[in-house]
Amino acid sequence: MNRLPDWPQRLAAHFEAASGRLFSWGGVDGGQDCCLAACDAVRAITGTDPAAPLRGTYHDRRTAFAALRRFSGGWLPETAERIARDLGAEEVAPLLAQRGDVVLIHAGRWWALGTCNGRHVAVAREPKGLAWLPLSAAARAWRVG
Repeated sequence: MNRLPDWPQRLAAHFEAASGRLFSWGGVDGGQDCCLAACDAVRAITGTDPAAPLRGTYHDRRTAFAALRRFSGGWLPETAERIARDLGAEEVAPLLAQRGDVVLIHAGRWWALGTCNGRHVAVAREPKGLAWLPLSAAARAWRVG
């Protein structure tokens, strides 16, 4: 998996478009959840859609958990590992993540997938848009391209 030549512009356009999209499990009604938003960023910069097997398979929290269990045997950490393995993405130390890399955030009781944009991570969170968390909140990271 390689980044496209114009990946910086593609990533910026992804962040701009995603910033106003509402949170919705499975992207219902044009929204986004954290998994799809991170995978949309990967698709924008590489042309490869790591969420293809998941798209359209869930529409709420309950069906999301079931879809991720079917896909990876677990929840978000296992799904991130499966996607990274399928893409051949190398795991890196979280603080070494670079723009466009996928990161896994663990904050208390919740997990989230996000996309590194330098010192911050963009994460789709309820109720709307992207939340920008510090990269220091990342538990794991994978190099994209």
